[in-house]
Amino acid sequence: DPRRVGLGRPSEAAAPQAHAAWIVPPEVHERIVLWDTRCDRDEHTWWAALDVLRTLCAQAKRKLWPVRLRSDEPLHALRVRLREQVGPAPLLDAAQVLREGDPSSVPGRVDGVRLARVATVLRAEGIAVEAIVHPDGLEAHGAGFAVETPRTVAAATAEELVGRWRTAYRPPAGPARTLHARLDALTDSHCDPGNLVELEVDNLRARRALLDAIAAARHLVALQVYIIDDDEVSRMVARALLEARARGVRVVVLVDSLYSLHGSYRTRNPVVAMLEDGGVEVAAIWPLEGIPSVEQLKRRDHRKLLFVDGKMAIVSGRNLGAPYYRGFDEVALTPSSPWREVPWWDAHLLVRGPAVQRVEETLARTWKRAGGSSWKPFGPPAPLPGGVPLRLVVHEGLRDAHTFHAYLTLMDAAKRDLFLANSFPLHTEIIEAILRAVRRGVRVG
Repeated sequence: DPRRVGLGRPSEAAAPQAHAAWIVPPEVHERIVLWDTRCDRDEHTWWAALDVLRTLCAQAKRKLWPVRLRSDEPLHALRVRLREQVGPAPLLDAAQVLREGDPSSVPGRVDGVRLARVATVLRAEGIAVEAIVHPDGLEAHGAGFAVETPRTVAAATAEELVGRWRTAYRPPAGPARTLHARLDALTDSHCDPGNLVELEVDNLRARRALLDAIAAARHLVALQVYIIDDDEVSRMVARALLEARARGVRVVVLVDSLYSLHGSYRTRNPVVAMLEDGGVEVAAIWPLEGIPSVEQLKRRDHRKLLFVDGKMAIVSGRNLGAPYYRGFDEVALTPSSPWREVPWWDAHLLVRGPAVQRVEETLARTWKRAGGSSWKPFGPPAPLPGGVPLRLVVHEGLRDAHTFHAYLTLMDAAKRDLFLANSFPLHTEIIEAILRAVRRGVRVG
């Protein structure tokens, strides 16, 4: 049943996991508040929060649905505790809703994001999730629903919560059955029609396209990359940016401070310094000082984007350096060649049309967060004849899983062939999606 959403039975007296069953909800008109079953770790705060939530539910058609994020607590003990707190209620199991297999390898610190993902999946099924409540941790992003902690709920009145939730809430459009409807619901994005798109997997042609785009600029070039290497290719692109600046074009460049070695621990990347010295506006994202946490090391901005004059954009997987923009026929490789000399296989999309505005909006937000001065938006280009619909899915670090949902949705929509190119270990949910595709008869490579 496509509307099955969870695991558990609210009135089940027996304990065993084997007695768990899918919950198939009726047409739900009430708004739903999801909460992590471990919210009661701070018992005093949680009971105060529950008083506010109960008042809210009594005043309007809302229901509290508990969600089990971790499988290390027996279902029977959990249900007994939940009956004391909220009475009979469907117990949802995040691992089953997300079809992620064993969640034990997922760090507990991101469980707020997992709860937000549960809310997003339920909303894609037409269930009106209005808010989630999770213990303090990483701040999750709510697309159409509010995000709370026991502390923020306990500190508010029911009326204050209603006001906050009214601002955040967007009613789900109903069960999302088509591919585009599911992508709309799960990635908080939408398609722009009328775009011309060029896919480039050849490094040399990609380098030429990048340089040609910069050379065509007359008003603004905005470039964001994760890594800028100090090599001949990076300097070639830097010279093109400086030439644009010399002819009166505003040039802004965003780099990751740690992995571009610029700004963190007093480092100064020679190529970035050359841009700064030539009048290019540069912002180094998330600089570090002192002993960093694992989260600070991992929570970086990997985007590689180029925006030119409101007319064209490049969405890329390539950093700025020789391994990413040097063609295989430009390198005389031998069995003893160091890995830095071996070109990477990567891709970019060069886009013209209305979707260019989405790249501009994304770059402008990041630039502003990094302390840069804003520019006047160019607005959306007109749809182009013969263009195709295009969707830009934006992922904000550890706050959401929009691109992850995009991957899973596309994989689950595959009917004949599924080809993956990936240099990182596969997440459990990706493996599960691959296995589902194989069982459907899809050829996977």
